[in-house]
Amino acid sequence: MKDIVIRSYQETDFDDIHNLNTEEGWFSLVERQADVRQALQQSNPVLVALDHDKVIGYLRAITDTQISLYVCELLLEVVQKGAK
Repeated sequence: MKDIVIRSYQETDFDDIHNLNTEEGWFSLVERQADVRQALQQSNPVLVALDHDKVIGYLRAITDTQISLYVCELLLEVVQKGAK
């Protein structure tokens, strides 16, 4: 089983997230890099999934900190089953 680590977003993750968005075909986000960067900085929580220090996914959400949480983006890299 893979050791996946979940941690808070860091500014250095942006290029990896941009690449994930590109690979997924989320071109509205790809074309608006500055807006996406700002959204990642201002949203809470923003989490990244890592497999051996490689960003393989992310979640961006907003919350009222009491009751509700809205997931804005949730993206995981597609990996081939059985790949080594």
